[in-house]
Amino acid sequence: MRRTPALIGALFGSMQTGYFFQLSFAFSSSAITLFSVTLAWIAGVVYGLWIVRRVSLRRWQIGGLSVGSYLACSALLAIFPLHNGLLPVYLLAVVVSGLYAGWFFATSADQFSGQTQKLFLWENNGFIVGIIVTTIAYIFAGRPALWLLPMVLVIASYPVRRARSIAEQAEKLEKPYETFA
Repeated sequence: MRRTPALIGALFGSMQTGYFFQLSFAFSSSAITLFSVTLAWIAGVVYGLWIVRRVSLRRWQIGGLSVGSYLACSALLAIFPLHNGLLPVYLLAVVVSGLYAGWFFATSADQFSGQTQKLFLWENNGFIVGIIVTTIAYIFAGRPALWLLPMVLVIASYPVRRARSIAEQAEKLEKPYETFA
């Protein structure tokens, strides 16, 4: 249960850091860029918390949408560097990526009932690791690292939870039979 929030936290840290580095490199390297990315991410989180109750999304759908918008923004920044007219599109991509964070916290609260502090602990630890790993990867590997890390993290975070979910379901099925044996 700890690995999934940590991996997803690393994904969120990687995407936020990637957005900041790429927007700083191809758009503007100012504090306004950092604050714009942070504010857009928070808007996405809030909207993600709201959307959970209104739209039925599976984890792979929201994760794909989040990383897909990140990669689309990265592609636009590579094709149109220093293009001021695309700032709203870039920030919209950050908002869409932030949806996953809100969705994740809203849906994971039930699994961590009574222990939400552990959910935040593991997600925040993963977030910090994601920031550090992304920064180091960017220093040594450049922009390809910013493109690959979110894809690797979103893929790595899914099977861990899915396998655990299947194992928990199998365990629940086995228990009723033990009482009759």
